Amino acid sequence: MNDIALRELAKRIKASDPVAFEMVFNLFHDTIFKFLLFKTKDADTAEDILQEVFFKLWNARFTLNEHQSLKNYLYTIADNQVLNHLRHLKVVQSHLQQKPSRLFSVIDNPQFILEEKEWKLKLMNAIDNLPEKTRIIFLMSRMEDLTYMEIAERLSLSVKTVEGHMVKALKLLRQSVSAKL
Repeated sequence: MNDIALRELAKRIKASDPVAFEMVFNLFHDTIFKFLLFKTKDADTAEDILQEVFFKLWNARFTLNEHQSLKNYLYTIADNQVLNHLRHLKVVQSHLQQKPSRLFSVIDNPQFILEEKEWKLKLMNAIDNLPEKTRIIFLMSRMEDLTYMEIAERLSLSVKTVEGHMVKALKLLRQSVSAKL
C-alpha cells in the first residue's frame, strides 16, 4: 500500500472509521506480530502485546498525524510496549525473589482487589473529566510514552505548552483522585 493510501487510512481512523482501522489491522498484523515475536521470543506474549498496540492506536486516533508514517508509528508503539513488558517482568521477578509470600497475599486479598478497582475507576473518571487538549496531551504522554517534544511536533504546539498541559493534568488528577479517596 502506498503512502497516500496510508495517509488516507490514518485520516479515516482519526475520524473514528472502524473499517479503516480494520484495514490497518489486517495490513500490519502479521509484520508487527513477527517483530514482537522476535523481541519477546514468546507467541502468547507477542499476541498480547499486539492487541495492546492496536488498542493504543485506536485510543490515540484523535491525535494521529496523517503526515507521519503509520507503519513507523505502530512499530514505535510496539517497541515501547515490549520495553514496558520487560520492565514489568523485572519488577515482578524482583518482588518474587524478595518476598514471594507477602506479594501473593496482598494481591490475593479481596479488599486489595476491590480498592484497586475503585482507584482505577476514579482515575479513569478523573482522566475523562480533564479538559480535552489537556487529556489528549496526558494520554499521549502516558499511554503512548511520547516525549514532550514528540507531542509538541504532532500537535503543532510548543514544548512549553505541552509541559503546561501536563502540569495541569497531573495537578487536576491528584486533586480529583485524592479528594475521592
